[in-house]
Formats: sequence, C-alpha cells, structure tokens
Amino acid sequence: MAEVQKTVRFYETVKVDQRDQRLPIEDGFWTLFAERLNAKQPADRESIFNSVTYVGEAHNPRRSAYPYVQVRRVRSPSEQLDLYNTVSGDVGPLLLDDPADRVAEPTYIVPFGLHNYVAVMSPAVRGTRPEAIESWLTDMCGLTLTDSRVELRPIIDEAVLAKLMGASGASKLSVKVNRGDDIPDGGGVVADAVREAARDTTDEMSLTMTWSFGHAKGSLSAREKLLAAAQWVANTGWTDSASVSITVENPDGELHVEQHNIFRDRVTKRVNFVVEDGQRPSESVVVTAVAQAIREFGASR
Repeated sequence: MAEVQKTVRFYETVKVDQRDQRLPIEDGFWTLFAERLNAKQPADRESIFNSVTYVGEAHNPRRSAYPYVQVRRVRSPSEQLDLYNTVSGDVGPLLLDDPADRVAEPTYIVPFGLHNYVAVMSPAVRGTRPEAIESWLTDMCGLTLTDSRVELRPIIDEAVLAKLMGASGASKLSVKVNRGDDIPDGGGVVADAVREAARDTTDEMSLTMTWSFGHAKGSLSAREKLLAAAQWVANTGWTDSASVSITVENPDGELHVEQHNIFRDRVTKRVNFVVEDGQRPSESVVVTAVAQAIREFGASR
C-alpha cells in the first residue's frame, strides 16, 4: 500500500472578452457544459493547445456526490515513451496494441457550489497547466481565444487578505485598469490618481500603474497611504490584476516584507489517498479525495 499526496486547486469559472472585460456567465454553467460536451462526437471533444492535443468528457457517477469533467493531455509518440519492468529491469519502447492508441494523462475538474467554482486536480506528476484547460474549455464552448474566452481564476486565499489587512505598511503597489472598469470611490490619494489617469485611456488600451519607494524606505505616512490603497483594491475587487509588497510582523515581533499578487494567491488543499502497490487508483478514489478538499475549502471560508 502506498499513500499518494496531491494538490487540489480552486478556481472561479468566468468568461471574458478580448479586452479582458468580464462577461455575464449563466448560473449552472458546468451542468450545461457537461450536457453539451457529451453530445459531441469524440473527435469534436479534442482541441490543440501549443501543439498538444487535449480531449475530455463529462462524468456523472451514481455513487459520487460530485459530477466531474476529465480533460486529458494526449502524449505524442515523439516523446519517446518507454516501458520499464520493475522486476526484470528491462526497458523498451512503449508499444500499444493499436497504432492509433496514445497515452493520455487525466486532470479532474469538479464543479461545486453556486458560483461556478471548480476544484482541479491531476494525478500525474506534471499536471496540466490552467492555460491549456482554459483553451480546451473555450474551444468546447464554441468561443475563440482572440474573441471571448473561458478563464479559470484562482480563488483568493483569505489568509493573504487577512495578512494584507493587518500589515503595517506597503512599499510597492501595481494595478491594471482595463477599458470600462468601474472604479469605485475611496482609496485615498492613490485611488484618486488611478481615476484621473483612467480618464485619458482609450477603448483600445489598458493602463498599468505602479507606485514604489524603490530602494528608499519611505515615510510611515506614505507607506500607510499605499497600504490603504492596496486594501481598497482588495476589498472592492474592481480589477483582476494587482500586486503589492507589504510589511508584516512575524511571531517574534520582527518586521519583514512580503510580495503578493492580490488576486493570484490561490487557495490550495493537500489531499491523500491510498493506492495498492503498483496499481492504478480508481476514479472514485480520486474524486473522493477531491470531494474532501472541497469540504475543507467550505469549512475554511
């Protein structure tokens, strides 16, 4: 028996246009997606991203509380995969029965909750990148990456937000302003500068603004103003791209600087499941482990 440990990552499913503006997305997106996906022929469930083929299908097992989608990275024979015998030590080419057969590495996408959230986990050592999954989802929805697309946006770690709220100051802040962003009131002098600069952008441009003390320490007042602006960004959520360097106190009372991407410090959970030596874990075992991570996620929110 062997215990396997994997990481489950949590995302919100969103649609955005070519200017990164968020579009309305229907409630129950994943239920409709699963129905439409399984209505496709197998060849129509394939999509290519960076010269690699991805293929998927939806599952709704009776014994699982969570329906799920599997997307698989199809390995190419050009990767020169070998077969290794753990008893004899023999090594040779991995020869499959059918010339059309391929090795395919699965990733589990498990929707949950009422906000189009998903838990994503891959049993493979090298999991499929979110960008590849997003590309496949976009293609399966009949969208294009150059028009509108589907994105998986990491759910923010509330511990990071709590740390931001308890910081004693900030030394650097960067925010991106997209066309049409509705910039709310508040935020102090830094936010005033954002609103003023945004007036001069055009429909074709986005704007990235950065405030930094560089190698200087900055006065306490200035660091507090920059921190207030970062907290305003985090609390109002009007942008999807913002990073900050904050001063925090460790348990020994010493101050140190931490850098955080406010909307990319993602929530993750570690899960464990037991596998018979040399055996493939069943899909029910894997989905049960993901379901446990989802329960832990809910308990921590």
